[in-house]
Amino acid sequence: MGVPPPSWTDRIVVTWAFIPSPHNFQVIETLVSLGFTAWWFEGDLGRARERSITRDGPNSVHQFDAQVMHLTNAREEIAKFYSGRMITTLTPNGYLTCEKILAKINQ
Repeated sequence: MGVPPPSWTDRIVVTWAFIPSPHNFQVIETLVSLGFTAWWFEGDLGRARERSITRDGPNSVHQFDAQVMHLTNAREEIAKFYSGRMITTLTPNGYLTCEKILAKINQ
């Protein structure tokens, strides 16, 4: 008798950058209730801001700052879904921490 096959949620990855809002939290809550495991990938905000300006131009800074404010205000709500599954992905010097991400997910 072998190991049972993984559920369909073990074979699907949903990646989504979102602005915290009641509607978006309902979507995450639904996904978690269906058996998905939620992970929060956090980057260094200063470096992410620089990259956003480089990528999208100086006018994007207001939108980026507004999104960071939403994230800051929703920390408790975010923690409810992600618990200890929060990983820093981008360091202040701009390096991705891929090895750490894979190690944490594969625990």
